[in-house]
Amino acid sequence: MPRDSSTIHAGLITAAGASRRMGYPKALLRLTDGTPLTQYQSDFLKRGGCKNVVVVLGSEAGRIARDLSDCRTVTNEHWKEGRLTSIQAGLRALQDYDGCFIMPVDAYGIQPDTLRAVRQAAETGKHQVVRPAHEGKPGHLVWISRDVAEQTIALDAGGDTPMNEILAPHTHLIAVNDPAILRNLNTPEEWAEMKRAP
Repeated sequence: MPRDSSTIHAGLITAAGASRRMGYPKALLRLTDGTPLTQYQSDFLKRGGCKNVVVVLGSEAGRIARDLSDCRTVTNEHWKEGRLTSIQAGLRALQDYDGCFIMPVDAYGIQPDTLRAVRQAAETGKHQVVRPAHEGKPGHLVWISRDVAEQTIALDAGGDTPMNEILAPHTHLIAVNDPAILRNLNTPEEWAEMKRAP
């Protein structure tokens, strides 16, 4: 992998789940200005240096894709089998990259400085996987090299195999002061509270 800013980054957002506790597709949640959460997350990764970003859909994919005309989407037909299948579907859809940022759609509010720190660590060429950690806890955002991406695509593991388990042997953690990397938004109350936050 290149060891400087010529590194080509891609982005992958997982948004395939049924959002049962939310009662509404998380991918279509809207910010106070009306922007779909998925659009915000896609734009966030692009501003952070990702050349291409793909959103992986599953449950209600047709309905969601129609409302995300500005996002590149791919449908994971096997989404019920687990998150790994969605990551594999997204990685298969990406081309021409040296490394890929992966994040769930509901990890809202991650700071640009966090993305920048992960990218800088990735661009040293020293690490296969870079992950931010807040107070010692690994976040949901992760960067993986092209080699690890190809290994992930080739895995014949169960779809519910945790990505933590797969990536752990390669992972380089960097400490950040950003609690948003640990965030999951699962209920309408959590979403409403998040939108009220300054």
